[in-house]
Amino acid sequence: MDPINGWKWVFRTQLIVNGVICVGFLLIYHRIATLDWIGYFLLFAGLVPLLMGFAWASDSNYGWKNPHAYACVAIGIVGFGACLLYEWKGRDDGFIHHELFRHGWNFPIAVFVIAVEGSLFYLLNNIWPSQVFALYAHDPVIAALYLLPFFMTILVISPFLSIYATKYKDVKWPIVAGFAFFLSAIIGYGTTTATSNKAAIAYNALAGIGFSSPLILIISLVQLSTPPLFIGVTSALVISARTLGGTVGLAIAEVIYAAKTNKQVPDAIASAVIPLGFSPANLGSLIPAILSGQGIAAVPGITGQITGAAFDAAHKAQAAGFRIVWLSFIPAVVLAGTCTCLFRNPADRMNWSVDAPLTIHQHDNEKMVDTTGDGEADIDTKEKIEMIEHGTK
Repeated sequence: MDPINGWKWVFRTQLIVNGVICVGFLLIYHRIATLDWIGYFLLFAGLVPLLMGFAWASDSNYGWKNPHAYACVAIGIVGFGACLLYEWKGRDDGFIHHELFRHGWNFPIAVFVIAVEGSLFYLLNNIWPSQVFALYAHDPVIAALYLLPFFMTILVISPFLSIYATKYKDVKWPIVAGFAFFLSAIIGYGTTTATSNKAAIAYNALAGIGFSSPLILIISLVQLSTPPLFIGVTSALVISARTLGGTVGLAIAEVIYAAKTNKQVPDAIASAVIPLGFSPANLGSLIPAILSGQGIAAVPGITGQITGAAFDAAHKAQAAGFRIVWLSFIPAVVLAGTCTCLFRNPADRMNWSVDAPLTIHQHDNEKMVDTTGDGEADIDTKEKIEMIEHGTK
């Protein structure tokens, strides 16, 4: 296994696959010219440098003081700002279609809420296994097993949520309850120490209860709150917002953890072993061995006492870093949970009727408009025709 070039080929493969997809779009997608290319460009102009800046900020060789980090983050924020400004003022039918914001607050609230949910999901799938690997078990398989309570709880709770939402025509309050469990789980993770691995299993279960409702029910809520013509756009945007929130949230979490451990962990190990007679000249060999859990026996001057002291010091410093990461996301969870209380429950549209697409033929226009037979146009049909014509221009 090549730890450097192996990762390079992962990204090279992604580049090739995405390139093939782009070529396919160019060749077979007949409405390629109508896509919001300026908006896409501005979005990527913000996202790519922002993530690169966070990556450099979390690297111990760079950090926030390096222009690689803060300059890229600044460029990314400007890019995002330009994208939002263009979508707001530049056009009304881009990938953030203005029609989605004309039917109440459900859609804009859902975009923010699901972005926070995405960031929490990414944290559970990345930060938590890293915490298990660092503190509780230097085994990636065991680290993955620690997530089982999370997914098993989702598997058990989800069917009951479906039954409840169907019977009581309520998708709002299960989402609110989900974020309450989110908050409990994040607070619990924020109290973890180097020895609280058993308690963390309970926090996994709480997080599983929290994750059981938002993803599916938020999508259902916005689809039921959106004109049928825009359901596809709505669904795509909500899922994209979740991915974006997860990507940016994870990058922020890694920056926070790096800021609290890159220097603190080596200092903690040195402070623990030097008083025991360990030579400072060998710290360069000891610290990587302790962090990886491998090659400890080959470190010059190592003893059982020094090994134990080094592990204890490293684990305490790492646990402190992970606690800060979890606690730093509490404000986002509280804000998102509060916003879920502002949802309007679309109970009036929760029925067994299926919205069929409206097909317009030129010779049937007059018949379709005058559906009442009284010589006057039907208002609902008129609105549908206007929406379709507006969406297909």
